[in-house]
Amino acid sequence: MAVATDAIARPARPTTMRRAAVAGALAAAVGVATVIVAGWRGADLPAQIFRVELFRASGFAIWNNQWFGGHHTPGYSVLFPPLGAALGPLGVGGASTVVAAAALGDLLERVAPRSAPAGAVAFALV
Repeated sequence: MAVATDAIARPARPTTMRRAAVAGALAAAVGVATVIVAGWRGADLPAQIFRVELFRASGFAIWNNQWFGGHHTPGYSVLFPPLGAALGPLGVGGASTVVAAAALGDLLERVAPRSAPAGAVAFALV
């Protein structure tokens, strides 16, 4: 009697980071360090600082009247305010950039292994 097996052989998940994930994360870390050291700030930084300071002063809030006549705060994010209060807006942005580049590198390694490192680095720096 035949035993049913998976039609698709699945490779074992590696226990170490893939090379594209490492390349993307390193490129992103260099880019983040450059931005922070150079003092470049985006136009949205005041809004991020406001949300962090609002969380520090009030904790989680449903509504705030102090920004453009009021806004619904959970609609923006429930993760960023506490993380921003702990790490600062630039810390959260930098960490998010590095994690996103590593995640994309891992994904690209699965679908296009030959060009994955270049794609991850390009994503990290653009």
